[in-house]
Amino acid sequence: MLDLIIKILILIIAIIVFIALGLPSIVSAVLKSFFICIFTYFEALKFSMGNISVNEINDHNEPAKEKYFFHKQYRDLKNTWFSVDGVNRGKVLLMKKKMYDKGRVNFKKLKAFEISTYIFGNIFRVIYAFVHFLIVTIISIPNYIFYYIIKTLKGIKRARGKLSNVCLHCYEKFQLPHYVCVKCGRVHKKLIPGPYGILRRKCVCGEVIPCAFYSRTDKIKAICPTCSKEVEIRESTPICISVVGPKASGKTSFILSAVNLLLNNISREKNWDAKFLKENLKEDGKIYNVFINSKKFSSEKLLYIYDILGEKFNDKESIKKQKYYKYIDGLIFIIDPSIDMYEINDLLDRFIIALREIRQIKLDKFIPIPIAVVVNKIEELDNNTENLLNEMGGETVIRKINYNFTSYKFFSCNSMANISKEKRYDVEYESEPVKWILSEANRELK
Repeated sequence: MLDLIIKILILIIAIIVFIALGLPSIVSAVLKSFFICIFTYFEALKFSMGNISVNEINDHNEPAKEKYFFHKQYRDLKNTWFSVDGVNRGKVLLMKKKMYDKGRVNFKKLKAFEISTYIFGNIFRVIYAFVHFLIVTIISIPNYIFYYIIKTLKGIKRARGKLSNVCLHCYEKFQLPHYVCVKCGRVHKKLIPGPYGILRRKCVCGEVIPCAFYSRTDKIKAICPTCSKEVEIRESTPICISVVGPKASGKTSFILSAVNLLLNNISREKNWDAKFLKENLKEDGKIYNVFINSKKFSSEKLLYIYDILGEKFNDKESIKKQKYYKYIDGLIFIIDPSIDMYEINDLLDRFIIALREIRQIKLDKFIPIPIAVVVNKIEELDNNTENLLNEMGGETVIRKINYNFTSYKFFSCNSMANISKEKRYDVEYESEPVKWILSEANRELK
């Protein structure tokens, strides 16, 4: 009985001390903080998912609807992690405001609420963030696997085939064009698999657009990334050949003859499928496009033959304006025996200097572009063109070609006879420079 009375007295004293120290309010604050922090992470998540950060706008400014499970889920996770602190501080300020409004400020309770909110808030943040990370990662893994498979396979194909495009308006070479939505006219600058879709994406206007080089995009308007003019896009390897020579040297007749040989003779000999696509008229000349394909090729080939006016080679600055020399795959230098050799040497000097400046090649380095030197308008053809050039006083031309280019070969032909079909053997002679320059420009064309 005495023990019971003593225990009751101790309990009463403890309750009096507990109340005297304000412990009930502290416990109340701690419990309230605990239950509030259980839901804080979800409030922060709701806030993060409903807002777009400045970085997100800068990183992804394509006019398309972003897929959630690609990048955005982790941005929301990151934003939620940092937003939890703000939500918790807001809860403390709200508690303080309520106390001031009621005119009863309990500093012990407020401090206990603040400390416990910090502790419980961080504990629940770590737990929820870990669970959040696991959930979005598990959902995203199949999407990432599919993305990397598609990207790797097509990336290998593009790298192996050296797929790219050439603008016929500004002469710039580019990997992918900009695509214009057929419905709203908005420009998609990076129509590739990514955060907006792997095989296709949805424009902000609702139009579904296939991703470039993974689905067919030939029905979508494409524009050059540099000049914004409409371009025709093919999943092919561009092979760019420039024909160089003075005015009236027979460049155009050689090209027409070469195209005719390629379509009717060389393609049959090599078992290629060759088709003439079009002749593009330019202020400074013409560009001829020939499509070449074969079962042995890793990719289709699109031949660009540049026929530039002879006047454009009269000075170095005019040559440097021809932007395609930055990526040209082969050169054909036409020599007309009726033109003074001094003029030919002068043109060759200007051209080599301009080409070195365009490609930023030092004087002690060779120019890594194959060049076929063709002596045109020759009635009696000879296999030893170098001897022919020497007899014409062209030993300086031979020496300059030898000193400046890594790969070169000399040929002779009569392209006018080929066009008029006067001499059968001329066809064989002119086939040689065409076959040689194509084989040097692309290994698959050997």
